[in-house]
Amino acid sequence: MLVVISDLHFEEENTYRIYSEDSNDKVLPPRNINPQAFSKIIDRLAAQARRDNAKKLDLVLAGDIFELHRTGLWFENNPQQIRPYDMSTEALPFLEAKTIEILDAISHKGGTV
Repeated sequence: MLVVISDLHFEEENTYRIYSEDSNDKVLPPRNINPQAFSKIIDRLAAQARRDNAKKLDLVLAGDIFELHRTGLWFENNPQQIRPYDMSTEALPFLEAKTIEILDAISHKGGTV
């Protein structure tokens, strides 16, 4: 069984907050989907695979899963102002470390991935 998921657009939410224009600095709901939604989807896919007697379930994440460039974390501890699209050899170690930092911030945000 093949399942393709794309365009989730997960992003780190702590550095940039979106506030409601019509209230006193009231933060709008999180922009990322609640992780419990994915548990339900995986449970349903597994149940469908069992019903279909599938020998395996391949899950393909087809693109636009993480929004690595939409975070203020790029500007923290970045004296050379390297951006995510800088592909110079000198920038690669920084880019790798910063990408891991951002992915960690996305995946460990207190239950609201």
